[in-house]
Amino acid sequence: MRKLILALAAVAVTLAFATPAEATVNWSKKTSPYQVSKAVCSSGTETGTPPTTNPCSTDQGLCLNTIGGFTVRAEASSTFTAGGYWAAYLWEPDSKSWARAPDLDLYVDSTLSKQSWAGFEVVSRMGGIAFLPQNVGVAAVLKIIGK
Repeated sequence: MRKLILALAAVAVTLAFATPAEATVNWSKKTSPYQVSKAVCSSGTETGTPPTTNPCSTDQGLCLNTIGGFTVRAEASSTFTAGGYWAAYLWEPDSKSWARAPDLDLYVDSTLSKQSWAGFEVVSRMGGIAFLPQNVGVAAVLKIIGK
């Protein structure tokens, strides 16, 4: 009995000091036949650390230099969490930095596991856009598809 109590105490101490695995967003890009930027979110609990590099020369976000518009699609392993959203960021080429664009945030519907937002028009063909998860609740894939 004493060994069992010591073993349980050791497990409790280990769990108390364990740090959770960091949730990540992995970016990839495809350019043919359409420009597509894909963010794979490992858990849905990511807090959306902004991208750090130019979307026109890396995989982070969608480059807006050569497209007239885009559609965003999200697909999750189960329904999204109420109150979750995809936070929008815009790449500013002059300052070479990302800025939050809360007017473009995409809120998820908690009754769906697949959702699409269409009809975004690119008026000024410069810079880039990215969407990062804010407590969407489940592992998900987000695609930004240029047209």
